[in-house]
Amino acid sequence: MTKKNYKALFRAGLYLNYTFYKNLRLEFLTFIISPYLFWGMILALGYIFGSSQAFSKKVGAQVDPVMFYTASVVIASSSMNIMYQITGSVIFMRWSGTLSYHILSPYRMSTLFIILHIPRYLLRSTISILSFVPPIIFMEGLYDGITKIAILFLAMIVGMLPLLGFSVILASILLIIREQTNVFNWLSPLILIFSGAYYPAYLLPKWAQFISKILPTTYTLELARTCSIIGSPNINQIVFMIALLLGITCLYNGASFLFVGKAEKIATKHGVFE
Repeated sequence: MTKKNYKALFRAGLYLNYTFYKNLRLEFLTFIISPYLFWGMILALGYIFGSSQAFSKKVGAQVDPVMFYTASVVIASSSMNIMYQITGSVIFMRWSGTLSYHILSPYRMSTLFIILHIPRYLLRSTISILSFVPPIIFMEGLYDGITKIAILFLAMIVGMLPLLGFSVILASILLIIREQTNVFNWLSPLILIFSGAYYPAYLLPKWAQFISKILPTTYTLELARTCSIIGSPNINQIVFMIALLLGITCLYNGASFLFVGKAEKIATKHGVFE
């Protein structure tokens, strides 16, 4: 497939999401408000039953709990969204009767899953981060606020790379097992827990830490949370997390291209698309 084909597919994804938000303004408003509700609830419970000093002591570092959960909410919501969209698209295609047509299209399923959903991820993640710009600037000041926002954008972009491959692998599993319900509805809370969205993953039990280490969202959250450290960001830690995410990207995306091809063959052989 030529570069021109990829650009056409990417533009189609952009137009799809533009028309989606244009025609569903209430959905767009809900998307803006819902992270604030979750963010406010977590912080309210934290300050009612604890304090910032107790939180820093528990975490083992001098962190700002407000920025800590701002980073958590932004990255967790955007990560779960793209995983939900990619895995859920398999179910939707089957329900609508269009899955067989997608299989027969000139594009591979992995290409459709990834290219069509990159615009949605970038758009929703950018809007999510920008919606938190006012409170971040208010709390941190202009210079520090811009620095922390830049870290969030960096985590969003780098964290997207392994997440795409991971999501395609999950979608491929749905093809193989002929799943008719969107299992991600109950799987997403577990992924959030094991990724350390609510609490750092290294504070989880040993068996849970093992699971967290194979989830790309764990490292994306850790990268984003470097902006919550009081004082200047740790550049060495940021570089290390980026290198780690790039390594995981090669692993998951390489596996996804192989896995989705086998999933298509297995699913077609057993007549899943009938």
